[in-house]
Amino acid sequence: MAPAGPKRLRRPAASQEAGTQISIWDAAAGGLLKEMGVKPSHVLPLMRALVAHIIEGSGSCAKAPCGSEAAKQPSAEEAWAALGVSEASLVDLGFLPRKAAAELLKTLAPFSTKLAAEPLMSADGSTSKFLVELRDGHKVETVVMRHEQRTTICVSSQVGCQMGCTFCATGTLPVVGDLDAGEIVEQLIHAHALEAKAGRPPVRNAVFMGMGEPLNNYNSVLSATRTMTDVGHLGKFALPPARVTISTVGIVPRIRQLADDLPAVNLALSLHAPTQELRTKIVPAARHHSMEELMAALDAYAAKCNKPMAHLLAK
Repeated sequence: MAPAGPKRLRRPAASQEAGTQISIWDAAAGGLLKEMGVKPSHVLPLMRALVAHIIEGSGSCAKAPCGSEAAKQPSAEEAWAALGVSEASLVDLGFLPRKAAAELLKTLAPFSTKLAAEPLMSADGSTSKFLVELRDGHKVETVVMRHEQRTTICVSSQVGCQMGCTFCATGTLPVVGDLDAGEIVEQLIHAHALEAKAGRPPVRNAVFMGMGEPLNNYNSVLSATRTMTDVGHLGKFALPPARVTISTVGIVPRIRQLADDLPAVNLALSLHAPTQELRTKIVPAARHHSMEELMAALDAYAAKCNKPMAHLLAK
């Protein structure tokens, strides 16, 4: 009998889970702001002002909900106060009335995640790795890589992974659960703040090559990518779509769908083997689609998105 696969976690959306702290980056935040009395035309300017303050002000690692695993998650009001945001300072921005400002501080937190420990830096300073604790206590890794001309963040999209690739430690974890779009976006905000705090250039590239198979958490990855690349939401801290890469081991239907939903971003395929027989041994999920089906999906993606085929093959 084949060994049982990892347990699939049913992680309800933060906005649907009673008692869960919702972050300003949650997909439902825009709707909640409008319910509070914020004018639709003021929602995005407010978001841009808040992200600039978080990144260029105290920084997510300085006073926001970070620290040891045992640290108590602060309330939304405590987290904003630690970042120097008050009801008066929100009103002074000019985007929301006093009642809405008070409601925002109570309802929407700057983060639903926290750094479980101080980031680990490589000896040469080119790489930092930090452990992000999600709202339910599960943890994922995020990596920041610094090169001469660019800084890249490697984000996680799932707790664990169900693909079972023989070369990947993430697939050995006992559980698999999807991250919310907000939990993905927060990894970028944490990274931006870490770089700003150290006086380094901002993150300009993102790769979905951390924990999880991004195309198995399609809706959250789609929503998060749109926010991460939206100047309306993040202002100067938004990433150019052409500098975002989504890596997959080959989810054929989603590859075809991605060409319609996010044609401007990049796709990278982790092929790992030149034949279907060998690939199935290394990537067990490959048994669901033949090499011919996969190549046909990539051809269709490359043609629709006007991208050279060679750029799609990551490994």
